Amino acid sequence: MRLAPQMNLSATPTLDLNQKDFPKLERQNAIALSAKPGVTTEFGEQQQEQNERAMKTKTLLAMGLCAAIGLFGAQKTFAQHDHKEGEKHEEKGAKAKIPDTVEGIFKEIHEHHAHLAETVKSKKLADVHHLAFAIRDLANALPAKAPADKKTQVQGTVKNIAKLAEDLDASGDANDQAKTDANLKKLDGLIKVLETQFGIKAQTKDEHKH
Repeated sequence: MRLAPQMNLSATPTLDLNQKDFPKLERQNAIALSAKPGVTTEFGEQQQEQNERAMKTKTLLAMGLCAAIGLFGAQKTFAQHDHKEGEKHEEKGAKAKIPDTVEGIFKEIHEHHAHLAETVKSKKLADVHHLAFAIRDLANALPAKAPADKKTQVQGTVKNIAKLAEDLDASGDANDQAKTDANLKKLDGLIKVLETQFGIKAQTKDEHKH
């Protein structure tokens, strides 16, 4: 009768695991399990929450960037539009022909002023700017022809007329009848001041029409 061979227990491999290795193994097992479909672990849930938070953050950043780009584009478009409108107004205002004499300049100022008053009265405010700028350009030619003792005063009046032309342009573009009427009255007064500085008799409204 044969005896069964005895097993050599000393040859059986053993696992040499320290207690500190257990958390590492548990983490590795959790990662392996979370990779399998249908298996959810506590580590897998934490990882999924982190991924979702990261995606939300990226989405918010992308939305913010798009909004900033859109706002910048809108501002640039508006700025370009205002610049083009300003150029268009300047071109229309620059058509006034400047006479060589003081009398000729004032004659043109009076004619444009009368036309401007009629335009405002008729509520055609879209046409205000080129008449206002024409008067401004005509007035700008006067300081060089002013007497030496009146030159500084004339320059100040002309500067105020230029500012008022811009105000008339703005109120006309805004279709603001009341403000345009008020700006026109201010221009009436400045033109009278300019006439006084040159010793020219102020013309009446009836004289303006002729």
